[in-house]
Amino acid sequence: MQKKYISPYELVNVLSPVSQRCTSHSVSHLMNLLKQKTSRVPRTLFACVTPESSIAIFDINSNKPIQTISSFASVNAIAFLTENRLVIAHSQKIITIWDMQRKQVVLTNSLKNKSSILTVTVVSQSIIVFNTGNTYVGLWNIEKNTVEALLIDTYDLFRFDDNIFGLCETDCNTTLWDARTLQKIESISSAVDNEIVSADVWSPNQIIYSNDDKLHIYDVKEKRVVSTFTTDFFSRYNYDNISFLRKIDHNRVAIVLNGEVDRGKGMIWNLKTGKTEELFKLTSTSYSALVMKRSLMFYLDDDEKSVKIFDTTLMQHVKTFIGPFNTDVYVAVW
Repeated sequence: MQKKYISPYELVNVLSPVSQRCTSHSVSHLMNLLKQKTSRVPRTLFACVTPESSIAIFDINSNKPIQTISSFASVNAIAFLTENRLVIAHSQKIITIWDMQRKQVVLTNSLKNKSSILTVTVVSQSIIVFNTGNTYVGLWNIEKNTVEALLIDTYDLFRFDDNIFGLCETDCNTTLWDARTLQKIESISSAVDNEIVSADVWSPNQIIYSNDDKLHIYDVKEKRVVSTFTTDFFSRYNYDNISFLRKIDHNRVAIVLNGEVDRGKGMIWNLKTGKTEELFKLTSTSYSALVMKRSLMFYLDDDEKSVKIFDTTLMQHVKTFIGPFNTDVYVAVW
């Protein structure tokens, strides 16, 4: 028997009675299911600590916590390892990974020093760095569950890439370290005897750092400062140094100004135009004044004991989460 070839057009005609039995509702339902499977929108989460040391985890689109963790005493610092896992430093030197889906601890260890942990920085999915601000930096290798130490006094700690982290040391140097070998790979000294208090990644091979009342961009490959930025806002305000900075985009940085009298003025500085905009009074005693997530800036308001979200594209506050929250422990954002 000879096989007959059926063209696509004939096939449509053959199947048309079947397709007509599919209602528009069922087709629409099928399309929605396919969209949910193929185009999941990632969530933006943040976590903060209450005065009772409970950890409240929020989706920024909700007004109530999606999860509250009350298993730890005296939480010192937190950071997201993944969307569903949180790194928690508590009881001064204990470090723990909490699985939000399983609602339980999946890994724990401890630092060898007696100082409380101030910051948690996730370098990669297997390396976490802790800063005590007291001549001790701890590096936790999750795969091996081992903790190694650098005996260095630091102001700030930042992630450079998946294998490298940076330290702003109190001896006027900023150093880069290989997280896998714990070897120093770069040292940046200020031109004058002024401390480098804060730094961040500016581009894949560049660092931006604050030195007294100036900002400098340092190229790691060229091993030199390629740009320096100054402004007149120090003469207009009662401040004398930039104590904290984080990159917003390829033109702007968020900075915090401090002085002997006035402290904690948050500003956005456009390095291309030189324009500065005063945003808010940062009265939080947290070691990290603010956290950036794409265009959103998260910070703690010490007066209201709240978490505020500022959109740096719209240049306005978009949401406030009322606590009370512990403003000594900075916000973790995913």
